[in-house]
Amino acid sequence: MELTQGLLLTADTVSPYVTTGAYITLLAGLLGFLLKYLFKKFDDALTKNAESIEIIQTKNQECNKELENKIIELINRNEEKTQDHIAKMENEINGIKKEYGNIKGDFATVFLQRDDFFRFTNGMENSLKDQNGKIDRLLFMMSEQKKN
Repeated sequence: MELTQGLLLTADTVSPYVTTGAYITLLAGLLGFLLKYLFKKFDDALTKNAESIEIIQTKNQECNKELENKIIELINRNEEKTQDHIAKMENEINGIKKEYGNIKGDFATVFLQRDDFFRFTNGMENSLKDQNGKIDRLLFMMSEQKKN
């Protein structure tokens, strides 16, 4: 019996091992549960973040489309205004060209009239000189007749 007595497991010899094993098992189960819970929370948070990112991307795309449409609208408005201004400027330029052509034509006419005026006044001056000379001769002749 002695041989079996050393191999027999009694409550005194098994109890610390069983208790330690039970604690280890309990701690392992609790740690497994906590890890499972934390991974679940982490997974839920990632899912929420992914959904939030998708919502933000959708809103961003909508805003980008709205901005693109507004930019296109502004470009079209500016293009129309630019075309209107270009047309007005072309009309003004054409009017200025016509006025310039008229002035250019009038300039030649005015210049010729001015030149003719100077020629006429020079001719009048010569005529007046001739007439003065004749009047002087007549006055001279009259004064000599009175003397004689």
